[in-house]
Amino acid sequence: MVTDERSTLLFIDPETGLIISVPTDKDRNHVEYISGLGRHGDRIFGLHEWLYKKDGKTFPFILVTTQRGELIIVSTEKFYARAGEPDSRQLRYWTRYKKHLPGEIFSITGDAEGLLYCVDRTLHWEVLDLVERKLKPVKQFQLDSPAISLRVSRGRLFALTALHSLEVIDYQTTADEETMELIHGDQVSRRTVHMIDIGDPTDGHGRWPLTFISDQGGVIAGVWAPFGQRDKELDVVFEGMLSSSVRRFARAHSRPPWLVDNTQRHYGTLPSTHDGSDIIGVSLDGTMRQFSLLSFELWRFLFTVQTLAQRKGGVVSLNILHRDEKVDLMDPDLQPSPNMMHIDGDMLKRCLALHMLERLVRSEANFALFCSHLDAIGGGSYTADFKDEGESRRREKYLELGYDIIKFLVSPAL
Repeated sequence: MVTDERSTLLFIDPETGLIISVPTDKDRNHVEYISGLGRHGDRIFGLHEWLYKKDGKTFPFILVTTQRGELIIVSTEKFYARAGEPDSRQLRYWTRYKKHLPGEIFSITGDAEGLLYCVDRTLHWEVLDLVERKLKPVKQFQLDSPAISLRVSRGRLFALTALHSLEVIDYQTTADEETMELIHGDQVSRRTVHMIDIGDPTDGHGRWPLTFISDQGGVIAGVWAPFGQRDKELDVVFEGMLSSSVRRFARAHSRPPWLVDNTQRHYGTLPSTHDGSDIIGVSLDGTMRQFSLLSFELWRFLFTVQTLAQRKGGVVSLNILHRDEKVDLMDPDLQPSPNMMHIDGDMLKRCLALHMLERLVRSEANFALFCSHLDAIGGGSYTADFKDEGESRRREKYLELGYDIIKFLVSPAL
């Protein structure tokens, strides 16, 4: 947070919304700003919760980096302003360690033993020595453009760069002990903004997690790192265009608890996270979006509705990455490209509001296609009883199911 052009940290109680943070010096005396923050005109660029492990113990810290080259390791401690009153809980925080570097520190993350951060275009890996109370340099790596976001996954460093998209770097196991190695890069150079993991790695039904990327032009993409295939480009799984760029992705437990477990596989949706939370995207224009992962069968149904809405319903999608009128919806072996895999939820919402499905599947061929895709969802469990109905009632039930699916998908998580 910035107050009077000076950066500081605020901690907010998620239950009450109250600010509970108390900045102190190392002796627990209250101060206005912790050491390293509060300089006029400085901005926080990197913020990360770090769990440092040593001798079987875990030490939680908060990592902060700034535009003017401050790297700060922050400690926290819970206390109660009034003894015996749980509602008076507060969080004391202070500077445990700081280091000044000659350049903007764009991003920072940590692994079990040390820190990885980017100064200008240089990645640094340093290990914390608790005895000497200092960071010891291990390796460096020169990027083509600054890394605006960093994370560690499966022993590899994912660096989201400002101009060259996502790069996956082996920072530990290269033969040369003083350098790192780029092992995966994107197929295109993206002017990226943010990234987040999407998909449940314990799911067992796909190549999870994917890395969900946004760029400055409003493009979103899900890419997969082919671990075990060194020097292979990232696989682009899906790609789409939004009306405004997503500035920040976040996970949110925003649905009522009684809905979370029951909706993770409803109608062929897939869990977006391992804990049932939703993926939310926020743009600078104030737009907030929610993203859902779809099974292939559910995607095929929605893609058919979306395409028919464009061809027969006159509904226009903002996703300009895919406007291919030559797609043969009747082709049972349709091989989708990544830019076909994004479904425009706003278009589905318009179809729902205008009650368009009847018009879109008026012809027998389109209705048969519509039914076949619904039959495929959930292995046919949603339509198993429809075959016993008369033709008119059967048609009503398929249309009703189609509307129920769309209504479920476009219902807000918040």
